[in-house]
Amino acid sequence: MRERTLIYLFSLIVSTVIFADELKNIHPQFPLLDDKGVNILESKLPFSEDKTCGSCHDVKFIKENSTHKDTDATCITCHTPKGELKFSEDSFDSFGNLKKEFIEISAPTTKNCVGCHSIYSSKNIPLLIPHDFSDEDRYKLSRETGAIFSPQKIKDSAYNLKGKESLATPWDVHASKELSCNSCHYPHNSLTQNRVDSNLKHLKNDPRKGRIGEFLLRPNHNLKTSTCTDCHDPLKTHDFLPYKERHFQILSCESCHVPHVYSPALQLKDSTLLQKNMNIIEYYRGVQYSSNSTEKNMNAVYQEGYTPFLLVDNKKVKPVNIVTEYFWSDSDKKITSDDLGKAIFENGKYKKEFISLFDLNKNGTIEKNELKIDSESKKNYVVNELKKIGFKSPILISKQEAFAVNHQILRGEFAQKECGACHGTKGRFSNELTLTTFKAPIDKFETPSQLLGLVSKSGDKISYKNGLKDIYVHGFSRNIFVNALGPLIIILTLFGVLGHATIRFLTRKKRPHHHVKIKKVFLYPFYERVWHWLMAGGVILLLITGMAIHFTEKDFIIPIHIVVVIHNTLAIIVVINAIFALFYYMVTREIKQFLPPVKSFITEMIAQIKYYGSGIFKGAPHPLEKTPQRKLNPLQQMTYLAVLNILIPTQVITGIMIWGAGLWPEFSEKIGGLTYIIPIHRLVACLFIAYIVIHVYMTTTGHTLTAEIKSMFTGYADIEEHEEEQLN
Repeated sequence: MRERTLIYLFSLIVSTVIFADELKNIHPQFPLLDDKGVNILESKLPFSEDKTCGSCHDVKFIKENSTHKDTDATCITCHTPKGELKFSEDSFDSFGNLKKEFIEISAPTTKNCVGCHSIYSSKNIPLLIPHDFSDEDRYKLSRETGAIFSPQKIKDSAYNLKGKESLATPWDVHASKELSCNSCHYPHNSLTQNRVDSNLKHLKNDPRKGRIGEFLLRPNHNLKTSTCTDCHDPLKTHDFLPYKERHFQILSCESCHVPHVYSPALQLKDSTLLQKNMNIIEYYRGVQYSSNSTEKNMNAVYQEGYTPFLLVDNKKVKPVNIVTEYFWSDSDKKITSDDLGKAIFENGKYKKEFISLFDLNKNGTIEKNELKIDSESKKNYVVNELKKIGFKSPILISKQEAFAVNHQILRGEFAQKECGACHGTKGRFSNELTLTTFKAPIDKFETPSQLLGLVSKSGDKISYKNGLKDIYVHGFSRNIFVNALGPLIIILTLFGVLGHATIRFLTRKKRPHHHVKIKKVFLYPFYERVWHWLMAGGVILLLITGMAIHFTEKDFIIPIHIVVVIHNTLAIIVVINAIFALFYYMVTREIKQFLPPVKSFITEMIAQIKYYGSGIFKGAPHPLEKTPQRKLNPLQQMTYLAVLNILIPTQVITGIMIWGAGLWPEFSEKIGGLTYIIPIHRLVACLFIAYIVIHVYMTTTGHTLTAEIKSMFTGYADIEEHEEEQLN
């Protein structure tokens, strides 16, 4: 084998020199051999690829290590321009070798790949849906996901597509940049690609190459599937995204760069009945069918395409198309179309009983929209017919399969950049995907693990709705407990404040008017006032921007990514302000203002509660007088201690965790991830709202409604003189 390879290399060099002007045909000449290794010119037998190609290449190794080993693809299919090798008796030279002009062996091109995988058209020929689009062995990617790999602009295609004239983007940006399929799907031991040895994990790219002889002898046909990050570094761009690291941990690039697929994709494969031509019945997403639409006239029907469904699989969001298949099974074996045809056809036509049952409009013709098992009577009829031909207990099965959408990539300006498209309550994560076009009396559901628990079988119709159990999406995800408790706390607080204020208003005329002497006392130095208003303004704006992030919608007044920057900036300001305040209160020893007296605390607490509970309605004086040495009553002291030592630290810590989830995902996951961290952050925010409501209301309990507010601007407070002070 090694000698043959050396001969091949020598021939390759010689051929390259001789035919320098025809470099496209650098493959050396070779004979066509039959399955016994004899030249077909002698044996007159069909040539064998195994023997012909195997004279230089390790065919056994290639077949065992090939992505296409379970398909009908051959060497000729992929390594000739049209997937075929044409020759005649005049195609050979006097040595029995195929003449140079008949040899068109080359590396696979895009045209080789699209023949089986995708619809394709050059820039100049308007793209059409092929007439054989329904052939299960062709256009696999296009049928499963709607993928089109073409440099042509969508508006120049022949598709009957909604809004086509405004779609000035190519079908795929990589195709428009003249990349070929093998730019991303190449052999693992390719000589033209940097590769990483599995044992050298410290290297991202290994500049060392294999030997050309080794590669030509044993090219590994297990083709690599490149990811976007193999060529692109998204962290060097996407500056508009907040938390870039977190986005790229969770989101696949295709989630935003394939916002919509403009070509039909399979929705339902109904193998429970057959059309007149013995083909199964298929329904495609984004196609408006008439009563008798078939796949052959799909260029004529109106198309809208579809929005890929964002599936969370292994904590990674990726766009998919979910295809459902209905089929008959007996003893865990799928009943073939041939057997089904024997059950419902007779002499090449539908049986009379079949026509009687399925011909709903009684026109003597079974149209496509009538070929549905949507009732028990239709199901029982087919089951009985299958039993007549030997099946014991046929059952109707529904099976789903999710196909990743990795093609039809749009460049940046056409990608999804609207944050609310995912983060809003009505965004893509809230979309419910209908998997079937009609209700069927299903006996058994075969749902893959990635969809378990998320497939809704309402009646017999199947739909899919994202549960997002593994990730938390700002603006969309909700925690039932926090959703109920947080608003309940705010509502109860508002009712309490309104109730208290109402009683004060109703008893205002009944309260005796005490002529209390008021004195002005300087209580709040300049720094304390600055700290107070900076903290108050920062917290209020944090609550507003936080609610904007949580309740993101597309039509929000400020783009969400700007709101996130504002929210984080305000958080930093508030934290710095709190640190400086702590330093100030410690140095000046004013920290004692927040510490209630141990001995008289309970007595004073009871007196303060009685005042707010009844005394304030009777016009009683405040039980405790404010002084520069003691500015807060026991209730205020306890509240501030809770705010400063519980609410603010909790909010700061959870905020840092949310911000750092992209940088330290392992740490975040150890405590449950954002699914637990964000609800705690939200619940504390609700407590802050309740505190602000109470705090603002309590400022109205001075001798005038605005006296307390004014003191925080001027520093001077109006203090009631108690009787003993007035006597002095």
